[in-house]
Amino acid sequence: MKTLHQKSSQVGAKHKQDLIAQAEWADQQSKALLNQTSESWTWADPGSDAVLPIEDALKLSHSDAQIKPSTVSFRGSDELIQVFMENLCGAGAPNPSNALGDTHENPSAQRWAVMVACSPHRPGGGWRSGAVAQEETVSRHSTWGYQAEHDQTSWHTAKGAVQGPQGALVMQGYWLGSPKNPLSPPKPVLFLGMAAANRAEESPQSWQAQRTTAMQKLYEDAVAGFQAAQQQGATHVAACALGTGVFGWSIEDSVSVLKAAMQTVPSLEYVWVAGCLENMQSIEQAWFSGPVFNPSSGPMVHPRKAHFQFKSKQ
Repeated sequence: MKTLHQKSSQVGAKHKQDLIAQAEWADQQSKALLNQTSESWTWADPGSDAVLPIEDALKLSHSDAQIKPSTVSFRGSDELIQVFMENLCGAGAPNPSNALGDTHENPSAQRWAVMVACSPHRPGGGWRSGAVAQEETVSRHSTWGYQAEHDQTSWHTAKGAVQGPQGALVMQGYWLGSPKNPLSPPKPVLFLGMAAANRAEESPQSWQAQRTTAMQKLYEDAVAGFQAAQQQGATHVAACALGTGVFGWSIEDSVSVLKAAMQTVPSLEYVWVAGCLENMQSIEQAWFSGPVFNPSSGPMVHPRKAHFQFKSKQ
């Protein structure tokens, strides 16, 4: 008779195999989709076939505008995939409690940007090997992993660069769904890749000395990403806490930085997404009860820009 540990190991091995198989499916779908030279990336907006203009760089601007309570919602009981199936793709009945705004009644009019908690050194993270984290989940359901591996902007940094790459990596891509529930056609999304500094590679004393600098950097990167989303016509951002996994950031620090960044672009609707209710409760508590990061008011020593890699119109 198999022990509980043996059964658990078998289930874990089977789950990993399924994730690897899904990564292979996403890779094949991405190659086929992105290599179609006759296709141009456009928002899934009924009656509109306009290709969005490409911005080479962004100049950061700050405002005192505050985010309206109705433009922020929290989704912790559902997986990221469920959020997209309900909101991006129009599946399921509208849920007024989500506070997604007027476009929730017409999901096809929503233009989604997806934050990606990036590995600063390894494009796509471990999405091909069955690793489980936010970037890997996004990669296996979209073109992100494949696109990140073929990034031409040199955004990713070499191993050992603790602070990680500067700016946001912005890509026009597609949400593919899954092998069992593929989207036909795939849904256009705007990816906002951001990388937090790796606290886990620092000693507690060293991190305390660099904490404010790391938070300022993440704030500037996030502002660049959100402004890119706004300039490209996005209406919603699927937001996630950055650096809170193996990188060792506290949820309170991550949320305080992102809240300050979101306040500079209040026209977007931000939907916080987490894979479990416990994590979402922590995010929600930090949002409403935690401090808001106070960015430096002086000139930025290293102005951030969004690094674009778009599939140009043929």
